Amino acid sequence: AFSPMARQQPELLNDPVKVLLSFAISQGIGVVPKSSNPEWICSNFDSLDLKLTVKDLDELNNIPINKNYIRPTPWLVL
Repeated sequence: AFSPMARQQPELLNDPVKVLLSFAISQGIGVVPKSSNPEWICSNFDSLDLKLTVKDLDELNNIPINKNYIRPTPWLVL
């Protein structure tokens, strides 16, 4: 799969889960991924080290969404 976002950081294509977790965290959204596998739990923590660029964040924020979804604003931790 081709992604303009990964042109500068091709390793982003290797682990989309880390990208999505990092994106959510950068938006101030609390993320609680479920896993009973110790390797996946450690991998999820690695997403804290992934720093997306402003351009990456803009591209992710501007992905066309053709479905309804709920903003979890009332549940955001302040």
